[in-house]
Amino acid sequence: MGIWTLVRAVVGFPMRLIRRRGRGAEPPVAADPRRWLVVGLGNPGKRFVGTRHNAGFEVLDRLAAAEGIAMGGGGTRLGAKLGDGTIAGIPVVLAKPQLFMNLSGESVDAIMQHYQILKSQILVVYDDLDTAVTSLKLKGKGGHGGHNGIRNIIDEVTGGDKSFARLKVGIGRPPPDVQIYDHVLTKFSEEERVALEETTYQEACDAVRSVLALGMDKAMTAVNNKK
Repeated sequence: MGIWTLVRAVVGFPMRLIRRRGRGAEPPVAADPRRWLVVGLGNPGKRFVGTRHNAGFEVLDRLAAAEGIAMGGGGTRLGAKLGDGTIAGIPVVLAKPQLFMNLSGESVDAIMQHYQILKSQILVVYDDLDTAVTSLKLKGKGGHGGHNGIRNIIDEVTGGDKSFARLKVGIGRPPPDVQIYDHVLTKFSEEERVALEETTYQEACDAVRSVLALGMDKAMTAVNNKK
């Protein structure tokens, strides 16, 4: 707990400055009631690449590449790597917050304000301990389940409202002798990595497309009933 308190003190204040300066120098984008924000959660930095906690980043990278959406050109805006485009004919903003996981909500809040995106039109892609590896679960609401990124989004963005779409990418729970903190920061086994890259991440991209094209109810039926 101590380390995350320190991180918030060091990173949180600059993030608030970024949001204020961003709104002053860059006017909000004209509202489009069809626009969605798709957020992939993870931790920035090379040391976290390929870890379980960065499954959301992995999905966003593949989705952006498949749809021809450039993700920020190596730079950041509003505390995130951003990409604007269309998927299934729907205007979207893809976002990979570049703060530590438990500060993700601050970036998401800034992005939503800048693009004037409704809370009902955000989809968060993230790793989930209670979903088996290589499995996906699409939900329209729910608690944070101990996930600090989701917890921060609930606190910073929705004011405690848990009714926003989320796509859970399964990472499984650790063995009894392994702490959850250590588990989420380890890399997938080679067998798991191959299965994820060959099947799961592609299915996750398809799930995002289904949400945009069909709406949550039909997308949940398709994703959650897949064998």
